[in-house]
Amino acid sequence: MLILYQFARTNFHSYILGCTNSIPYFKESGHNFNSYHDGAKDVIIYPNPASKFINVISENEITGIKLYDVNGILIKEKRYNKFSKKPGIIIDELDDGFYFIHIYLINDEIVKTFIKKR
Repeated sequence: MLILYQFARTNFHSYILGCTNSIPYFKESGHNFNSYHDGAKDVIIYPNPASKFINVISENEITGIKLYDVNGILIKEKRYNKFSKKPGIIIDELDDGFYFIHIYLINDEIVKTFIKKR
């Protein structure tokens, strides 16, 4: 059983206190579920749900992408520079489910969600 408690912090970060099989843990989540971020509308991910690849579009330069599962475990990471081809990430090896995608811009970080479906 997984129980999550969130403690808000500045700069769109938070701490999550959880309990899995009666073993408590405390970690920084990097995402504040209670915050509204205007920059999120400047980034588009598609398709959603996806089966093989997630495309990422932004008006700002994308410097990196990280994928996390619902337990907050880093699954994949990819870095970009201004010479990189169209940003996106291959997801065909992931299990079906719900994931968080952290999109890193030059001066910002935006978190979106997507569903992996075969």
